This record gives sequence, structure tokens and C-alpha cells, in this order.
Amino acid sequence: MNRFIKIMYMTMGLLIIVALCLGFLTKKSFKKSSMDLDSYNDAEVSLSDSIDGYFDNDIENYDELFEKSDLIVIGKVADKREIYNQAIKTKFIISEILKEDSATVQLPESIYIFEPSTFYLDSYDVVSGYNVMLDNTDYILFLKHLDVPDGYTYKNDESITFLPVSTYYGKYTLNDNRNEEVIHPNEDLIYEDVKRMGVLTEEKDIVDTYNTIKSQINTEINHH
Repeated sequence: MNRFIKIMYMTMGLLIIVALCLGFLTKKSFKKSSMDLDSYNDAEVSLSDSIDGYFDNDIENYDELFEKSDLIVIGKVADKREIYNQAIKTKFIISEILKEDSATVQLPESIYIFEPSTFYLDSYDVVSGYNVMLDNTDYILFLKHLDVPDGYTYKNDESITFLPVSTYYGKYTLNDNRNEEVIHPNEDLIYEDVKRMGVLTEEKDIVDTYNTIKSQINTEINHH
């Protein structure tokens, strides 16, 4: 009986992960609207967690982040962004490709990123520390392909649509030596207070790792 219950829970967990993956791929599960970050400056920041196992948030250094990424690019946000129930779909213009695995299709100059945090009414829902990208800012992104079930064929622009490998460590601004700081518990914040921060978390060890990797990235880019 205990074995049956264990198998049932494992099956339920697998179904949840598959449903989440398909959720990113199925436009019917989102509500689309125009996107203007400045209009959300007064949105209240709400920190939440992601589903365990979907993003890799146990990364400890740059080499590990590099190894786990399907695609690493430098560039900036384009003028096309769409807000959905569970994410923001952001068009990203590539200026340089630092890593591209052999399974990736021929990339155009622009790709799409599903950013896992989003805005809803007067709230900014931050998923596991991820802060959405700003306009007119150069970024280096560590990305992975959309996870799909075996046999699924990418449709429309899904083959050039990606997710951050990690919500904490998948995105960094370039030419920025500023160290990030923790968000203090019970601190009432709005989006305007945090919009330029690289990661949004109350956990000091996460911020310390973020700053360490950021320093390693700056070293790698300068020697590139």
C-alpha cells in the first residue's frame, strides 16, 4: 500500500512538471496584453517560489552555470514584450553568442525569453528571485530550451524561445561592478524600488553566490 501511494505521488509530481512545461508553450493558458514597465512602478513586490526541479537554482559558480546552459548570449531587450498570467515573453536582440549547443536551430538576430516573474494588477509577482529585464540595458543570459514531452514538435517561434537556466543566476547586466544586496524581511517595496536589482531575495547566501558569479563573468568577458 505504501509503495502504491509513493508511486501515485511520483506520478502526480511528473504530471505537474509536464503541465508547467506545456503551460509555457500554450498561449491559451495566458492573457496577453501590452507591456510597459514604467506603468508598473507602483506595483507591490511579492516574493514567491518556483516549482522545485524546474529551474536549476543550486548552481555555485560560473563554470557550472556555463556547463548547464544550452545557449549563452549577450544583447538587449527589443521593443516587443507581452505580459501573460504566469510569465513575460520578451523579445531579445542578440549582439553576440558565447555558447550554442548543436541542437539549436539556426538563430536569427532576435530570440524570445519567457521571464518567469510577472505583473498582475497592482502586484509584481517575483518567482524565486527573478527580476525582469530592463530596456536599454546590456545583458548576458544563460538559457535553456523549452522543456517539452518526447515527440513534441516546436510550433511557430517556440524553437527560438528560451527560459533562464536559473531564476537566481540566469541573467546579469554587463559592465556593472555593483554588488547586489538582500531584501530585508517584511520590507514593503514597490517595483520602482527594485527594478535595477539583479536578483530579489531575502537569502544572503544566494546574493553572495550571485555576486561571486557576476565577478567571474566580468573576468571572463574582459578576457574574451
